[in-house]
Amino acid sequence: RRVLFRSSQDPIINIPRIGVQAPVVYDVTGLYDSDVQPALENGVVRYNFPGTVFPGEKGNVVLIGHSSNNVFNPGKYNYIFVNLNKLSVDDTINVNY
Repeated sequence: RRVLFRSSQDPIINIPRIGVQAPVVYDVTGLYDSDVQPALENGVVRYNFPGTVFPGEKGNVVLIGHSSNNVFNPGKYNYIFVNLNKLSVDDTINVNY
């Protein structure tokens, strides 16, 4: 898969092949479920795992999002990554930061 990172005022992830377009939350600093879950209500989260980097830096960027729903989780992004398994090697993932 090809991931293209672009600087933008509108931080989003766009995966055309599976119809994903969602905000990306970059300001989560904690690693715990209690830090990440509220942010996932607002879109996809750049996970602050030790050793990871922000887009544009050298290293690995980790983005997380729900792929199934817990009926008790609020928010409209509970299924955002449910179709990731339908991606092919040449598909493009665009991430604005």
